[in-house]
Amino acid sequence: MFFSNMRTFYIPYIKSRAHNITASEPLSQRLRSLKGAKIGITGKGSITDLALQHMFSTVGLKTVSDYDEVALGSEVSRLTALSHDEIQATMFDPAAAALTTQRGVGLLAAEGTGFPMLAKSAFTQTFTTASFAKSNPSVVREVAASIAEANNLILSNPGRALPYLQAKFKTYKSVLSAVLPGYAFTKDAKMSAANWNTLAQVLAAGGQLSAQGVAKANTAFTDRYLP
Repeated sequence: MFFSNMRTFYIPYIKSRAHNITASEPLSQRLRSLKGAKIGITGKGSITDLALQHMFSTVGLKTVSDYDEVALGSEVSRLTALSHDEIQATMFDPAAAALTTQRGVGLLAAEGTGFPMLAKSAFTQTFTTASFAKSNPSVVREVAASIAEANNLILSNPGRALPYLQAKFKTYKSVLSAVLPGYAFTKDAKMSAANWNTLAQVLAAGGQLSAQGVAKANTAFTDRYLP
């Protein structure tokens, strides 16, 4: 069951002195320059892992043979590892990416918006089982409604939403106002079959979903519990 679609564009950051990458180089060249690098991810099978593999596949690079993925968990852990050159790149959402720039740790190597499949994919969802939803429809509707209201507040009145977000995500307080437009929240928390289908194709490319699963993607979500 799918209730919310927040597309966050994951961004690799890299120490320029380690691989001599500049933001003015073509995207394909920036990615190829990372051959042999250690790249931090949240964990195997995570969206950071899958998005990373998709990005590098566009220039013919593969994990293990062309670069090493290092599972480090949280963004704070990856930022620390990047600052100590224990990894040379990682995947961040806009807030963590801006904080990385602010601290002078890395530079922008690529944006998810530069990859059509990632730009159209749904990256954050809320799931429940069909049996729970059937047995507890009011609970599911209330949760879905709260997510929809939060999405709509951010979309329609980001200035009002900002203090709530800054209180919740204190680490990123200094950059949230600038990066909030970089997050794609869907109106009324609804998504389209296209959002789900493109995500399914990214999962299939990473070996996480079968061809049969991709074929069923267009019917694998519902908006019936949304207000």
